Amino acid sequence: MRTMSIPEDLPGPMSTHLVPEPRPEPFRVHCDGDWFDVPGLGRVSCRHRTHLRRLLKALAHHRINHPGQAMDADSLFALGWPGERIEQRSARNRLKVAMSTLRKMGFGPTLVGDRAGYRFNREVPIEVIQPEAAVPGPE
Repeated sequence: MRTMSIPEDLPGPMSTHLVPEPRPEPFRVHCDGDWFDVPGLGRVSCRHRTHLRRLLKALAHHRINHPGQAMDADSLFALGWPGERIEQRSARNRLKVAMSTLRKMGFGPTLVGDRAGYRFNREVPIEVIQPEAAVPGPE
């Protein structure tokens, strides 16, 4: 741990009032996964990317209902590609490529993958936007 000493000859009284750090802007995700807003970059559409839209919807709702918990790969695959039956190795590879695509589209390190599955980093705020609150974005 790095420590820092404060010189005693500073002019004026030292304030004990702590200023909270600004909270990062949230990622906003449409409740059906149609789009997401990347703080500082704008809206990204998933409307015509069915599998990504389904995965985004599942991850966003999982984050709201189970913050900090990963969603297992088998469940994510079943939601992203409903009814499709392929070898587990192929399914995991397809899911890995889809998660990589979401990262490249703007989620970056906010989308975390580990042995337990995939989740949004709990330190990054995520808001799920309902249709009546959604402002139409680019197609």
